[in-house]
Amino acid sequence: MNMFITPMQPFKINEPFDDDRYLTELKLDGIRIQYHSTPEPKLYTIDGRDITNQFPELLDLPVPSGSIFDGEVILTDTQGKPDFMALIDRFHRNDPAVVRELAKQRPVTYCLFDILRHDGEDLRTVPLFKRKQVLMETVRESERLVHVRFIEGNGQAYFEECKKEQLSGIILKEKDSIYECGQASTHWVVVNNQRYHKQSNYRKTDFGYVVGV
Repeated sequence: MNMFITPMQPFKINEPFDDDRYLTELKLDGIRIQYHSTPEPKLYTIDGRDITNQFPELLDLPVPSGSIFDGEVILTDTQGKPDFMALIDRFHRNDPAVVRELAKQRPVTYCLFDILRHDGEDLRTVPLFKRKQVLMETVRESERLVHVRFIEGNGQAYFEECKKEQLSGIILKEKDSIYECGQASTHWVVVNNQRYHKQSNYRKTDFGYVVGV
């Protein structure tokens, strides 16, 4: 049974800010994926497309049954930074044998930042900070699974570090925010590193970014 949940989207703003009511996270340069652990692992894009077969290396993650997660799939380069162009190449491979070989040669990582359902319980109306606690307590990291780290407030300093490291941007999320499905909410805001996005020449799609033409 498909229990896909239309994802909450961040509202775009131009400048970061400092506010201890918010959690600050790195904006990852990958493909946003909703992961369902029951009745068997399923992966969905933000528009609900089933892409389970695209990433076989994510089908045995150490997550509890009966859960739904929100996160980002990334593929890193030799410096440990997201390699989006290589990820998009992976995403568009359809031959099962090729997909299996690429999964062995250069596997992706699933970066968790939210949990929407746990042990059969809907957590969307639970405040974000509590959802984060549930996520950290119930999911252990592994080679292919990591938690997205966050800090409280300090959005301006975090964004400056992001620019210095030539990364995509930051997302600031209200600690007490519920999960508002299917809309851009001002309770989550994203600040893009404009220089990074101009240099990368990406255009937005329904599952992330692809190289512009």
